Amino acid sequence: MNVLFIDSGIGGITTLCECVKLLPNLNFIYYADDKYSPYGNLSQETITKRLISIINKYYHQINIVVLACNTATANSVDTLRNLYNIPIIGTEPAINLVKNSTATVLATPSTTMQSRFKTLIEKSNSKIEVIPLPSLAKLIDNYFIYGDIFAYEEIEKIIKEIIVFSKSKYIVLGCTHYVHLKKIFAKMCNKVIVDGNYGVAKRLKSVINRDNLSIIASQKFIVSTKNKNIVKKYRKIFNETLANMTNIC
Repeated sequence: MNVLFIDSGIGGITTLCECVKLLPNLNFIYYADDKYSPYGNLSQETITKRLISIINKYYHQINIVVLACNTATANSVDTLRNLYNIPIIGTEPAINLVKNSTATVLATPSTTMQSRFKTLIEKSNSKIEVIPLPSLAKLIDNYFIYGDIFAYEEIEKIIKEIIVFSKSKYIVLGCTHYVHLKKIFAKMCNKVIVDGNYGVAKRLKSVINRDNLSIIASQKFIVSTKNKNIVKKYRKIFNETLANMTNIC
């Protein structure tokens, strides 16, 4: 049984890690669509076409798809579920973890504009403020993949601005990329930091056929870019992160 994880970059590796914690012998294909990163800057039509293209390419090899990306889920999960006769598991901001409190939700502009996201807000029993972040996901890729120190400086600046703006008890990381910054957020502010990755892992565990898990897991990493140096950097990050799944800064 193979699970296809899809994200525009390294964000989905945070989702994958939570899934591997619950299912250590998981067979998976991780597809980093770096060529089209970040999804948050693309139209709904373009995102959906990309996801269909990726799923079709590996459809004969997989049993489940995990959209390890909030933007991909918000834009395309309903369409994909109508197209394919396999489970399509999405990733959404963990607003449901905030109970009768206040929360600041961080997400890409594309996510915040979709009806699925708006419905999550409407169903919440908490006071929710939303901060769309058009550049943060790309900055995270730039820092972790390309080693751009200026990107890290911009990331710190954005986090400081969020902390000054937010008066909420909770900060909800509504993009899997942002989870790479979870420990930084925790160090810089006295707020509860939550994300939706554990919920995805629990959902995957509920639908997977555990009898088909392997003793030795099959792991395959694919990057859409043709730049060999970038591919090597991706693979290094994937392998190091999976080897030490708590090592997300």
